[in-house]
Amino acid sequence: MVLLARLLVVGLTGCCFAFALGENEDPPVRSDLREEVQVRLIQLEITATPRDDASCRDLQAEDLELVVAGKEREIVALDLLGDYGALVGAYPEDKAVGEQLRPAGQFVFYFDEWHIRDLCCGDLPRHRARSILFEWARDFVRDHLQPRDRVMLVTFTGWPTIKTGWMEDPDEIVAALDALEVDPAVVTANIEHANDDAWWDGLRSLASSLGRYDGSKHLLRMADCDPKGGWPSSELSKLSGRLLAERVTIHGVNAFLHEPCVDPSGLSTLALNSGGFKFMQPNHAAKDLEAILRCRYLVSFYPKKKDASRARQFRVRSRNGRYRIATLMNYETIEGRPTEEQERDALFLLPHWSDGLRLEAGLWPLRPSGKRGAWRSLALVRVYLEEDEPGLEETDEITVDVIVRERSRLAGEFRKVISGSQLSAMRIEGRAKALAFPLELKPGNCELVVVASSGDSKTAASLHTNTAIPEPPDPGQAGPWMRIDRVTRIGGQVTPTPALDGQLSAGEQPMFLGYACPSGPRASEAYLASVKKSAESSVVVPVSFHWLDQARDSTACGWLLGTPLGSLDQGIWEFLPPENLFTAGPGQTVRFRIAAPRELVDR
Repeated sequence: MVLLARLLVVGLTGCCFAFALGENEDPPVRSDLREEVQVRLIQLEITATPRDDASCRDLQAEDLELVVAGKEREIVALDLLGDYGALVGAYPEDKAVGEQLRPAGQFVFYFDEWHIRDLCCGDLPRHRARSILFEWARDFVRDHLQPRDRVMLVTFTGWPTIKTGWMEDPDEIVAALDALEVDPAVVTANIEHANDDAWWDGLRSLASSLGRYDGSKHLLRMADCDPKGGWPSSELSKLSGRLLAERVTIHGVNAFLHEPCVDPSGLSTLALNSGGFKFMQPNHAAKDLEAILRCRYLVSFYPKKKDASRARQFRVRSRNGRYRIATLMNYETIEGRPTEEQERDALFLLPHWSDGLRLEAGLWPLRPSGKRGAWRSLALVRVYLEEDEPGLEETDEITVDVIVRERSRLAGEFRKVISGSQLSAMRIEGRAKALAFPLELKPGNCELVVVASSGDSKTAASLHTNTAIPEPPDPGQAGPWMRIDRVTRIGGQVTPTPALDGQLSAGEQPMFLGYACPSGPRASEAYLASVKKSAESSVVVPVSFHWLDQARDSTACGWLLGTPLGSLDQGIWEFLPPENLFTAGPGQTVRFRIAAPRELVDR
């Protein structure tokens, strides 16, 4: 996996030499001498795009100057890269790669939720920034994706989460982007952070995860600003070394040029130090990516004796100035390689797609417990059996493990076995099994991990998500707000429960639930909210509310249930809470998508 040093070991062992000395020749002399030759090569991928009409395929090693640690080194090999970073000519199909069809690429759409906010763009709200970036991604997929290109979706809401595997079908990718834009686990995640240590560590861990996939990966980082405090050179050095080892190149995506804001230089800084570019708009990005994928080269050189243990900076330049060169800043030293624990953490980021099972899960702060701002809460899990999956008929039980962490503290650990009549009902009726696990949670960011598997381990699924638990509301406040999509029997009572995805089928009417504390008697206060269509600010539908419970105390806090006073057509909508109930705590946005009538929404 690590490209720091590739060893070519040639051993000559037990060599036999025979000389024709006539009929009475002596027996051959057998030697125990072992000769071993080690040739260390450091290899790095570069982009060499021509500044004029020249073809980058005419580039030769003598056209480039390689400087390592301030001294020029000899380039011993310069190889053109094709599909997914394979050497052109290494496989028969690569020989057909021509100028008209660029090599296929692997693109990671990385939505850096920590840095998608209004730091650089003044009054631009976070949901608007997200909408611009998601629309950029959809436009790129619809208009510029070519056959055999692959796309993966990743988010960062406290720690990276790989949301999908590699996808090649544009319709599938757009549908996944639609679902991710309104995913409650992402939309309501806590984006505030005290320092950037976790951000750098998470990005290096993500690079290690992506290194498990073959070939070069182009990570398109979608954000608007630098991390707080700028860009530490030590962190950039460690990150670029890991990126080189795992064949990951970061590019910055700036989709805000048509907004009144300052160009975010952080997108350029990280991209340039990782061998990438900054993209302004989909058309520009497509053109730049065309050049990048056509003009990728593998540069090989011999290191000096101390290079394996000391950080060294690269600089590759065009001798005649005809090429623009982009490459990583550093390579990874032996000491900088991930530990075994970090490797396990990186594996944990990899998506474990359903082998017969599918999961939905989330945390529901039910009501304040009165203990230091904590909430009596539920971990909600829905387990689905995939249709027509071979081997499901032989499955006699499904074990579901649930782990909830508050930072480093274990808040809850549960296990539930689904078997017998419950499993039979799931097969016959084709419905999900809903599970609820009680626990107590304090305000802050919580991590939820769910793993489900059959008794024979032939079917399994896992889910890893983060949720922001708000402070309990004070009088005149409400929160959290959430959309509900069904009723569930919990503890013998039929209870409306939060939606665990952000999508509705056409014709479904959403409802909204919020824990509210009135500023006076309930009977004296009326609450009216609204839902607004994201793409059309003039399309607003009012939402009326009633109290879900009949409290003896007319000033008691409780749950408000709201229903839109009108139908909602297809598109992405946002819930706007009542103006006379201030929303308590950050991250209380509720966004959802209503599918077109012809679409099938995976529920």
